[in-house]
Amino acid sequence: MHLFYRLTESDPLHGFDLPGSFSGEFWAPGWFRLRPRGLKILPYATWSLLHLTGCFANRDFRLYLIREGDRIAHLSAVIPGSFRFPFMGSQDLQIGSTWTHPEYQRRGLATAAASTVIAQMRGKGRAFWYFTDSDNPASVRVAQRVGFVRVGTGHRVNPLGLRWLGHWVVSEASSVATEPGR
Repeated sequence: MHLFYRLTESDPLHGFDLPGSFSGEFWAPGWFRLRPRGLKILPYATWSLLHLTGCFANRDFRLYLIREGDRIAHLSAVIPGSFRFPFMGSQDLQIGSTWTHPEYQRRGLATAAASTVIAQMRGKGRAFWYFTDSDNPASVRVAQRVGFVRVGTGHRVNPLGLRWLGHWVVSEASSVATEPGR
């Protein structure tokens, strides 16, 4: 089961700064830049090609990278809506595919990345989405710390058993009152 969270322009954002030795940067693709240096080709080149060919609902696909020196300590993908996320509005963004190098976990990098992405990319009519496996308490804490509100549970659907046609469905809506800690 996956937990789905949303943050809208009217929801308060709890900001978090990067610890001193880290630097953050947004990376956007180009025809000759399909992935940032230091990352494998997949899935980043695929997302870049979807962005460059207009398959996303808006033009705001980015990766937010946190580095310590030249080493990538954390990355978060900022992914616009598409057929895979039918519940998202045309201006909405999902913060997903977050990853923190094991040596840098428990330092607040994912929380700082999510709050930076939202602060920099917030706009009128835009909501941010974040979903995670219910068995991932660290990711749930990130969503809660930043200010996301749980809006439901959901799952992935693979039509005809084809993973590449897969999309996400919010199958059960929840209210803020049911969210632990709210």
